Formats: sequence, structure tokens, C-alpha cells
Amino acid sequence: MTKRDLRPLYSPRSVAVVGASAAGGRATGAIRNLQELGFTGKIFAINPKYDNVLGAPCYPSLKAVPEPIDLVCIGIPSEHIQAVLDEAAECKIPAAVIFASGYGEAGETGRARQKELQDFAARSGMAISGPNCLGVLNFQDRACGYSSTSPSSVETGGVAVVSQSGSVVVAMVRSLRGIGFSHIVSSGNEAVITSADHLEYLVEDPRVTVLAAFLEGIKDPVKFLKVADRAFELGKPLIVLKSGRSAGGSAASAAHTGTLAGSYQVQSAVFRQHGVIQAQDFDEWVELIEMFRGARPPSGPGIGIIGISGGENGVVMDVAEDVGLDVRPLSETGKTDLAKILPWFARPENPIDPTGGAANPDIFLGAVGVLAAEPQLDVIVISQDSPAAYDLTVAKYAVEAAKRTGKCLVYVNNFSGPWNPEILKMLRDAGVPYLQGLREGLLAIRAFIDYHARRKEPPKTHRAPPATQRQRDAQARAIIAAGGALVTEDEAKKLLALYDLPVPREVAATSKAEAVAAADTLGYPVVAKLISPDLPHKAAVGGVRLGLKSAAEVAAAYDEMTAGIARSHPQAKITGVLVQPMVTGGIEIILGVKRDPQFGPTVLFGLGGIFVEALRQVSMRLAPFDEREARSMIAEIPAFGRIFEKLYPGKNPETLVLPLLLKLSELAVEIGGDIEDIDINPVILDPASDRATIVDALIVPAS
Repeated sequence: MTKRDLRPLYSPRSVAVVGASAAGGRATGAIRNLQELGFTGKIFAINPKYDNVLGAPCYPSLKAVPEPIDLVCIGIPSEHIQAVLDEAAECKIPAAVIFASGYGEAGETGRARQKELQDFAARSGMAISGPNCLGVLNFQDRACGYSSTSPSSVETGGVAVVSQSGSVVVAMVRSLRGIGFSHIVSSGNEAVITSADHLEYLVEDPRVTVLAAFLEGIKDPVKFLKVADRAFELGKPLIVLKSGRSAGGSAASAAHTGTLAGSYQVQSAVFRQHGVIQAQDFDEWVELIEMFRGARPPSGPGIGIIGISGGENGVVMDVAEDVGLDVRPLSETGKTDLAKILPWFARPENPIDPTGGAANPDIFLGAVGVLAAEPQLDVIVISQDSPAAYDLTVAKYAVEAAKRTGKCLVYVNNFSGPWNPEILKMLRDAGVPYLQGLREGLLAIRAFIDYHARRKEPPKTHRAPPATQRQRDAQARAIIAAGGALVTEDEAKKLLALYDLPVPREVAATSKAEAVAAADTLGYPVVAKLISPDLPHKAAVGGVRLGLKSAAEVAAAYDEMTAGIARSHPQAKITGVLVQPMVTGGIEIILGVKRDPQFGPTVLFGLGGIFVEALRQVSMRLAPFDEREARSMIAEIPAFGRIFEKLYPGKNPETLVLPLLLKLSELAVEIGGDIEDIDINPVILDPASDRATIVDALIVPAS
């Protein structure tokens, strides 16, 4: 679709409101909001029953308006709206906001009406926001097409909010938190203009410094990720709260990747990869906005804390460890300097308990000064109960401390509100965030540190595709096409070998004699596995024999497995027995590729073997990705790192795992659209010999 110009929607010079009346309603509310916001353009009410509404001249139709119209706000029932849109197109009105419900959310009739709306937008090129929305607020230009709560008391600033939920917009407009908003958008059904379209427009506005979005779904994933990358490039944090976490995950799948890489898990991984800051609930979302809207960028992850008491400091430390903050000990010099400031009975350590020092500026500011002087501490957290006896005093100290140091200072209320408006203004003017709630506040600090650390990393790089890609593509797709509903292990490994992934020597035997001959050639001990497109999990049904040490054992295993499956699964098709050398020792990992219906092919990494379902520790990235992302994937599985270090001290796990992840990234880009899942489990890593071996694999083609 052609990119629509959203300027008439956001910054109209004239607005017509269809359905405005003396009786009130959503359309009348739109006129009132324009007036209360201070709109300086022309306002036209459209209703044949009146001469004016709220002082605005009223006309019987859009055609009757004697001047050009940039934006039409439509506040009438959905069954009458298409006629108004047709008239708006004749009048060459470039943008519209539809407040009414009764579209895609309202059954078959509503879906047909929404399709008609989309077809109209495609023909006319009109920029249509909604339907089933509250509209658009532009506080910077004092313009709106908005039907709900009066926005006149909202402070103007650099935070732009896009929400698919109207109730979230009402909450933001009515909040007294003092967050300065540049724009607030209720996008509704997004029949024409999506959240990604709104964000794409807002990210380029120089007055916007922070983007926040509440999403129920992502209708244009490609554009959304493009906007996320652009926001990250410009240093404008994109903070997203997306509903639907509990519904994530697949119910049942032939591959482990299908159960481990649910939609929410994929979405979270993709968000991290593209620099999107993700909130888990509304409180965390608001604290993230507050943190990112004005805090000083940190130079590193080290945390210094000054609290209100030893008891509360203990809770602060518990939560800090939970969320992964790096609270570092003081240097010996710092301890000595702090001991000179605190009372003799206080302990000179991080976090600092000032033991009543909140009433003494010399003690409190001196202690903060010690934290600020420590080179290993990058963020100073002032942990305080607010409202409380000394919260205003401590806030004044925080303002003074901010003048004395260039480090990032954050004032965290250990309780979740209410907040003190006097403190809010004082801290905001000093560039010190005023966070509410201990866990939400510390989570916001952690996200802030991670975001700025990522921005310091070098730009993404991707390896050029190999010259043999076209030939490799054709061979891989032929294997997938021949596999039917499930590509069995032997064929799956042939495909993986095309991408230089380490598969063992093996033979697919179709008779007992062939199996014995294969084992004699490969060398004992060997493993024998049934090959069946109907039995994806062979071991669970008795289709695997390990550690076979002689021809007799191979022959017996062949007979036992084929006879056993014939009895327990008589309908299963058996195409042979796969014989391969027994691989022992090492560490088992799982690799995989999962095609997400929204974002495309993702690569998965985690602990393999028995740990797959027991721990469910996996990391994912959207393909393609570079070495930096591959390293992050490894780091996100801490249990793997601990096991590796314990078994192989001094060895680097990246040596074996990085090449596997990067090759899988190539594979996912080339044939990701042809598969549903690729399950590679286990892969056995043997650091002693610097070798990785893919022991088992299967492929589920795209349905």
C-alpha cells in the first residue's frame, strides 16, 4: 500500500465533526476537546438540525462547508459512516477519525463493514484512524480529533503514546503523574492506519523523545521492526506493553521448538533484538516511561544505593538481585571516606544506611558524594518511602546531589504511590526520575542500563550469503518437499549438512543385514534408531538402542525394535533403521528453527537432552543475526555457562556454539519460509576435542 501522509491527521488546519449536537455525545466531545486544547484552526460542526454547536458554525453536510477541510471526525453510528466517507472523498478531505464501534470486533456484519472501509481507503488514499477508537491528541500543536476525557490538564512534553486500547488512553490523560506528553493516540481496530504507522510518523518528530505503546496485536510486523530499528538509531526508546502473554506457546508439536518457541517467547526475543524495551504490566510500563523520559545516561552497570534503614535496604537488595542489578561493594578508599561521615555505629558499605542521616544534610550529601566518587558505580539510587517524614528533605538533597555530580541519580519510592506533587516537580526540574514501587522502579533502572549499554555496541553486521546459495536452496527445498508431513532424521541431517552443520557418519539400513554391515563399517559401539515419519519421538516408543557393541547386538536390536513397533504402532510406516557411531560425554544442547507467523524464522538455543523440558531455558533471535546477537543468546542461558565452566574450566563455549548459531541463521533466512520447525536435539559438544555433533534432528515442513 502507498504510504499515507499523516500530517492532516496530526496537525490539521481545519476540522469538521460529523454528528455534533446540543445533546452531547462523542462528536460534541471532539469539538469541546479542540476548544479546550487551544486549537487555533477552523472548527466546523456537521448536523442539519443546528446552526452552531458549542459556538462552532454548523452545516448540514460536508459539501456545504465553504472552506477546505483537513480532518473529519465522525461521531455517528457505524451503519451511516460509509456515506459520510464517500462525501469526504468527494470533498478531497485527506484524513478521518472514526469513533464508532460495530466493525471488525462485531461479528460477521462488522467484519464485512470493516472490509468495506479498507477497500474504500485503498481506493481513496484517505488516512483513516480507527474505527472503534478515541482518536488522536497532539499536545505540541494543540490539535486533536479526540472524543473522550478532556485533555486540557495534560502537561506537554516529549512522550508519545500509541494504544490500541481506549481505556489505557483515558487513564494516561487522567493521570496526575505529570508525565509530559507530545501525543496520545487511541488506534482502535487499526483497519487502515496501524500502530506501526502511527509510530513511524511519531519517531521522526524532533519533539518526541520517548515512544510508548500498548499493543494487543501487531498488524504490520515488518514495519513495526523497521520503526523499532529507526527509534533505536535515533536514541528514542520504544517502550511496549503487549497483552496476551499467558496465551503464548504452542499446545502440541512434533518438535520441541514448537513448544518452547511460543508466540510470546518469540515476541520477547525479537523485541530485545531490535532494542524495544518491554514492560510486563501497567505499573512497570509507567515507571519505564518516567525513567527514560529524563534520566541521565549511565556510563556502566554499577549500582550505588543509599536507603532509609537497614531493614528496608535488605529488601532493596533482595529485589535488586531478583532483577539483575549489579550492586557493587565500595572500594577501601570509599569505605574509609564513608566511615568519616556516618555515625560511629553505622556500617560503611553499599547500600548505605544513613542511620537517621536524612535529617542531616552533611551526612546524607556526604554519603551520596562518596557513592558518586566511586568509579565502579554508575547509577546512584536514592531509596526512600514517599510520602514519609523525610521524603521532601531527601528530595531536596537529591536535587543538590544532582548539581554536584554528572552521574545518573534516581529517586525510588519503595511503596507504589501516592506521589508527592511538590517532590515530582522538584526532581523533574533537576533531571532526577521519581519512580514509584520498589520492584517496578528497579526493573526500570535495569532496562535503562541495558538499553544504553546496547547503544554503545558496534552496529550490526551480517555475513554475505555464500556463492553456492542458489544451488543449496534448491537441494534443501527438494528434501523438504519429499519429506511429506515430517522429514525424518536421516533426511533432515542431509539438509543440515548442506549448511556445514556437523552431522555424524551414518547409514540408513533397510534390512538387518545392512544394519550389521553398516555397524561393522562405522565401528563399534553404535546407535540404532527406527526411521519413521509417523514416530517423531523414537525413544519414547522404544525405537532407539544405544551402545551396541557387536554385530549380534545390532541384529537383536533391529529385530526387537521393528517387532515392538509393529505391535504397539501397527499403522506406523517404518522405512528403515539408522545406524551411527555412539557419541559419549560432552554437554548436550538443543538448536532449532521456528517459523513465527508474525515475524518469520527464528533460531533457538538452549540446554538439550533431559534439560529441554525440565528447565525450559532457551534463547531466540529473529534471523538473520550477527555474532553479537549469537553471543547474547549464549549469555541468556546462565545454566549452560555454569555447567560448561564446571566441566571444562578455561574453555570458551562460544568456540563451539557460535558457528552453529550463525550457520542456522543462514539456513533460517534461506528456507525459513518452507518449514514450521527444525528440531536439532541433542547436539553434543565435546570441548576436549573442539567438536560438536548433531545426534538427532527432524524437520516439520510448513503446512
